[in-house]
Amino acid sequence: MADVVQLTAAATQLTAPIGSIVVTVYPREKLDEERVDLFAELLKTGHVFDPVKVVEQDKVLYLLDGCHRVEAHKKAGQTEITYEIQNVEKKYWLLEAGRLNGRSSKPLATGEIKQMILRAYQNDGVTPEEIFHYLKDICSKSWIYKTLAPIRALEKDALKQGLFNLHRAGKSYSEIEKLTGVNRATAQRWVTQNTEIQAANGGDTDS
Repeated sequence: MADVVQLTAAATQLTAPIGSIVVTVYPREKLDEERVDLFAELLKTGHVFDPVKVVEQDKVLYLLDGCHRVEAHKKAGQTEITYEIQNVEKKYWLLEAGRLNGRSSKPLATGEIKQMILRAYQNDGVTPEEIFHYLKDICSKSWIYKTLAPIRALEKDALKQGLFNLHRAGKSYSEIEKLTGVNRATAQRWVTQNTEIQAANGGDTDS
C-alpha cells in the first residue's frame, strides 16, 4: 500500500529520569496494579526489563509502550529508566502504541482495540487501510471496517446531503467534483436519490 509510513525500527537504547516520560497516548483503559506490583518486586531483585518505547517531540518523551514498567520503576524507587525512541509520525502514535502493546504478554482487550480504532479514525484522520497496516497482527481488516461502519455511514449520509445542497445552489456536477472529489456520475446518482427521497417524503428535508 502506497504512502503508508514504514513500521519503526529499534533505536539506540538511552536512559532518562523516570519523571520525564509523559503518558498521553495509551491504548489500554487502565493499569493492572497487580502487574505493576509484580514488576516492582522483580526490579528489586535486580531483574532488567526491556526498554520502554517512546517518541520524542520538542525534547519531550511520550510513552508508546511500557506504562506498567514505568509505574513499576516508580514504585520500586528507581529514578531512571531505559528507553528506545521510535520514529513515528504523530498521527500514527496511537496505532504504533497499539501495535507494540498488542505484542505484549498482556493482550489488549477487544473493547480497547475497538476504542483505539475509533480514536485513530476520528481524532487522527487515519484511513482503515492505515489502521490495518499497524494492527494486522491483532485484528482483521474486515473487523476494522465493521467497527468503523456506523461512523462511515454517517459520514456518507452527510456527504450526500452536502452534494445535494451544492447542486441546489446551482453548482454543476463538474464543479461539485472539483469541490468534493466525488466523481460526476456518483454525484449525479446521489443527488437523484436524494431528490426522489425528498419527493416521496412530500417536502424539504434539508439538514
